[in-house]
Amino acid sequence: GVRRARARENPTTCPSASTATVAPSGSKLASSRTRLRKSAGLIGSSGRVLGVRSTAGTFSCRAVVLAAGGMTRSDLGGNESGYALAKQAGHSIVRPLPALSPIRASDPWVGRLAGVVLPNAGLRAGRGGAGAVSSGSVLFTHSGISGPAALDISGFVAESLAAGPIELLLNCDQDSGREEWLHRFREWRKAHGARRVVNLLDMALPASFAEVVAETAGVNPARVAAELTADETGRLIESLTGLNITAVGVGSMDEAMVTRGGVELSEVDPKRLASRKAPGLFFAGEILDVDGPTGGFNLQWAFSSGWLAGYNSNFHV
Repeated sequence: GVRRARARENPTTCPSASTATVAPSGSKLASSRTRLRKSAGLIGSSGRVLGVRSTAGTFSCRAVVLAAGGMTRSDLGGNESGYALAKQAGHSIVRPLPALSPIRASDPWVGRLAGVVLPNAGLRAGRGGAGAVSSGSVLFTHSGISGPAALDISGFVAESLAAGPIELLLNCDQDSGREEWLHRFREWRKAHGARRVVNLLDMALPASFAEVVAETAGVNPARVAAELTADETGRLIESLTGLNITAVGVGSMDEAMVTRGGVELSEVDPKRLASRKAPGLFFAGEILDVDGPTGGFNLQWAFSSGWLAGYNSNFHV
C-alpha cells in the first residue's frame, strides 16, 4: 500500500499520446479535462487495453497506468474506483483492509492507561502458523493501542480478525528480557526489600502501567520486594515481557494510513508492473496488494512503482 494523501497530490494526466495515467477519481487536484469519474472505463480489443473513457471524453493510447490508490481516506478521494477498472481487465482483488491503523482492544485495563507511552516496546501477534512482530513506541488510547509498533501490525490484525479476536503479546521494554528482569528483582530484593514492588517498577515504567502489570500478574500491588515468592516474580516477569492484549478491531478506512489488499500480485509482472491479464495495462502504488510499515516505506513504494510503471509503459507497443 502507499499513503493515499501523497498519491492524491498528483493530478490525473495524459503525459503523451502513448500513455494515460488513471489517478484517483476523487482527486481534488486533478485536471478537469482528464479527471476520471466513477463512470470511467477501459477501452480494449481482443484483451488489449487501448485507452480510457470518462465523462471528459475518450482517450486512445498505447498504454494505461492505473494509479488510483486504495480505499483509505475517503476525504482525499479513497474509494473502489481503481479496483473496478482492474476487475474490468480481468484482475482479481485481494480484499481491501485498513492498515497502519489504531488497534481496538477489549481488555478493561487498557482504557485506564490512555495517554501512557511505552517508548521501546515490542508486539507479537499470531494465529494458525502466521504471525507478525513489530517494535517501537506503543501509545495506549481509550479504546486500544496506537503508535508505530501497533500501526505496523494492524494490517495483519485486520486480516486475522475474520476468525475472531486475536491475542497480542506486549513486551514493555525490548531491551529487557526475562533474565534481565529476574536480575533486577534479585537486586531489588537485596537493596530495597522494604519497598513496594510497584514503586520499584516505577523506576523503569510509567506508574499506572506498573500497577496494571501487578494486577494482571495477580500480585498484590502493596507487596514488598523482600516478600515476593518465586512464583509471583515469575508471573510479574511474564506480564512485563508478554502482556496479553485482546485485539477486537482496527480503525476504519478513514482512520488508516494505507490500504492492505488490492490487485493480486501474481497477476502482475514485478519487473515492469505490467498486467499479465491485459496487455497495455500497468499498475502503480496503493492499488496493488503491497503495504509496508511506518517509516517512509509506503512512500518509497509509491515513488518507485510510479517510476517503474511509467517508464515501462512508454516502451509498450
